[in-house]
Amino acid sequence: MLKTFVGLILAFALGAACRWISIPVPAPNQLVGALLVLSVTLGYLAADRVIGPPVAKETPPDGTVSVEGP
Repeated sequence: MLKTFVGLILAFALGAACRWISIPVPAPNQLVGALLVLSVTLGYLAADRVIGPPVAKETPPDGTVSVEGP
């Protein structure tokens, strides 16, 4: 959820900066562009749910935590 919030904040900041500096927004300005951004965002969120974060293993007696992953 935090990644989504940070992504939205960055997107709004980039859009505001482009408007303030009067440069073209680096994205299509029609419905197709909006749907493209939405589909990329939904794909990212779906992949994040399917893959998920790495699962922490049992904590050893020394207190360190190892994480499964590639």
